[in-house]
Amino acid sequence: MDKIQQLFDEHQTDPLVQDILLQQHLSYEHISQILKDQKFPFESQALELILDRLYKAKVLKEKVVIVGDYDADGIMSTTILYKALKSFEIEVGFYIPDRLKEGYGINKNIVDQVISKQYELIICVDNGIVAFEALEYAKEKGIEVVVVDHHTINADYDFEFDYLLHPKYLPYGYNDLCGAGLALLIAERIAPKAMIPTFYAYAMIATIADMVSVFGHNRNIIKNGLYTLNKKGDMHIENLMNSYTQEIDQTMISFQVVPKLNTFGRLADLVNVNNSVRYFLLTNETEIKKSALEITAINQKRITLTKDSFERFTQIKKYGTMNVLINENIHEGLTGLIAGRHLNSSQEPILVFTKVNDIYKGSGRSPIGYDLYELLSPYRNLFVSFGGHKQACGISIKIDQMDAFLELLTKNSEDIMFIPQAKHHHKLTLDQLTSETVKHVNMLEPFGTDFKRPLFSAHFEVTQRPQRLKDKYLKWVISPSLEMLSFKTDIDISELEQKQTMNALVNLQLNTFKNRTKVNLIVEDFLD
Repeated sequence: MDKIQQLFDEHQTDPLVQDILLQQHLSYEHISQILKDQKFPFESQALELILDRLYKAKVLKEKVVIVGDYDADGIMSTTILYKALKSFEIEVGFYIPDRLKEGYGINKNIVDQVISKQYELIICVDNGIVAFEALEYAKEKGIEVVVVDHHTINADYDFEFDYLLHPKYLPYGYNDLCGAGLALLIAERIAPKAMIPTFYAYAMIATIADMVSVFGHNRNIIKNGLYTLNKKGDMHIENLMNSYTQEIDQTMISFQVVPKLNTFGRLADLVNVNNSVRYFLLTNETEIKKSALEITAINQKRITLTKDSFERFTQIKKYGTMNVLINENIHEGLTGLIAGRHLNSSQEPILVFTKVNDIYKGSGRSPIGYDLYELLSPYRNLFVSFGGHKQACGISIKIDQMDAFLELLTKNSEDIMFIPQAKHHHKLTLDQLTSETVKHVNMLEPFGTDFKRPLFSAHFEVTQRPQRLKDKYLKWVISPSLEMLSFKTDIDISELEQKQTMNALVNLQLNTFKNRTKVNLIVEDFLD
């Protein structure tokens, strides 16, 4: 018997669930992880060496400083390590560089600050793996550095790290950890057991935010983190959420918590990113609530700025198959968000640049099937900085090199055969769109990288006009227990209001209010 079918039979897997798993072409190992909780054996000499170094710092009463990153992963990993080291009775401080003034990760100036404040050990978390100049400088100054990072290692650079914890060198199941996942490995060995569930909740946020694989130990981190949040609660996380009347899930974390943390880095001219860590160190409930409101207000400003920029800056030009937007009035921290909006609107690749002094700084986004990293990597000699992956990148280029770059882009991007991928979906009748079906689907969570949330087709006759929500969204009441909602902003809702039949690809959600549960069909795309 086929191993996968045998697995389905052993777990009495629902036919719809089987269809969802088979359609995504998952391996036996991945399906096994989804259907049952799986622990992964862990052993790492690198971790043991780091733990020995931390014990030495404790015994010698050394001052330790954590240098973090300005995104959600960097904020959460810095928080985890700071709290863990405090509990381990180590004198510890932290610093996250200003994205706009200092850029990403540790640098020589930060090393000088560390020395001036008499720190004796640096821990770089969610950065450091390519900061060779700063690390060499620290060696020269006699400062040891522990690098806890998950970003791609530059194989061309032969560098001997003092201490390195990286997923590439960890056992199976731990090869896709983000920065906070790595920080969690350290924290679990030095912090009291009572603190560990909260650390899982922090690492869960980072794992979702960084879009790493949802298999291996990441799966346990997300599930355990959500379990902790729902069973024990956490004032810091809960106060960052807009509202919730039901169980907190990964979608709520993605849309209500992660953007607020990322805003600290994006709008560094308006808020000090180090305050994000300080927020998670607050213990007074009143102060937590007040600070959360301030964070929410800053995030709302980010939303408004992004929306205004998206609508104002439309001077997009085509260079080969690549769209390029260059405007010096775009806020530096919003280029990625604006690129993302254009991608969602057009499903075409785009680079968005703004001017900072004599440099164009920007971000790129592309749909699946269009490899940004492969296209741009050959032009590294033109760039001040460059990094990313297939679908997203950050890029800086001197102004006097831009014309040469655009010429090469025009010529070489034409060779990329971009074929938009069809969205796979599962056909269900309205009778099958029940809360029981949604529960079957939700049991497969977490979804994300390597395991996409399944889409379903919904087709029905319109018996009454849809309701307008905030004058820009629509809701169709299909039955007392079934509703369809569209939050898409790139469509003509007046035209949709006239339709007699609806045919759409949807996500399934349960909405419980006043002890009444409804199935919500959230529109992903409308079909002809």
